[in-house]
Parts: sequence; structure tokens; C-alpha cells
Amino acid sequence: MSQAQPQPLPQEQIMKQMILDIPCKTGKLQVTKDGSLRVQRLPKKTVWQVPCTAIIGLTTQPGAFRSVNVSIHSSQGVYQADMVTKRNFAKLQTLFPLLSIPTTQMVMTYHSGFTGSAENKFAKDAAKLAQQGWRVQSQSTAAHPWTGKPRAITVVYVRS
Repeated sequence: MSQAQPQPLPQEQIMKQMILDIPCKTGKLQVTKDGSLRVQRLPKKTVWQVPCTAIIGLTTQPGAFRSVNVSIHSSQGVYQADMVTKRNFAKLQTLFPLLSIPTTQMVMTYHSGFTGSAENKFAKDAAKLAQQGWRVQSQSTAAHPWTGKPRAITVVYVRS
């Protein structure tokens, strides 16, 4: 008589399909063997899913409780996974070694007013932040409607 093989539990079957399975605020951030990156809410509800081949970058911003909020940039849009530990983010990064997008970004807005012009505030901060490894990725200016002088400058700084 042949003896029946014990069937793996559903959780064991799911784990065999995963390359990476890490917790995040919404549920689990998963990289599957079929080449998808997704956030899965329990039980078995996919919040979002994107092919790994479409991913063009990963960036982080500080999150709550010493975690990071991860933005996954893809050719299909930007997806979010909040409250990922820094250690788990490092594991995710190892699966995408060719991405060149910096990992940390910060947005600051400088306003003209009684304390000085937006340009002067931006120049002073940019110099200080450059010493700490930050660089300007992009900036936009909002001009005063009558004078045309900048009244607000929004700058995106990045650091690898």
C-alpha cells in the first residue's frame, strides 16, 4: 500500500512562493517567485501589485517608530509601503541592486518674507545640507504675480 504524503499547510505553500515576505503597516510587503512586488493584506487581499521588471526606483522617508516609509517607483506609478524597518528595507534593496534612485528624500519649501528672500534661505540651507551629503534633485519656484520675484521655492533634496 502506498502511504499518502502529508499536504503542506496553506501558509507553508504561500511561503514557498515568496522570495521576500516582510511586515509593513498595511500587511506584508512581498516579492514573489513569479516576479511581482506587492502588498498583501490578510487574509489574501492584494492592496497593490507591480511586476518587478517595471520597478525603476526605491526611496524612503522617515516613518513612525524608527521605521521608514518606502515609495516604490515603477513605470506604472508610485506605490507605498509604510512602517518598514530599516533592516527589512535593506533586504528589499538587495533584490534590486541595479536601481540608481537615491534611498532618502526630503522636501523643503522656502518663503520670502520679513526674514529674507526665499533664494537666500535656500542657498544657506543647500550649503549646510551639502556638507551632510544631501543634494538637490529638483526645485520649483512660485513667483509673485505682480513683481515676478520668487516668493516660494520648493526643493527636493536626496541622499544616498
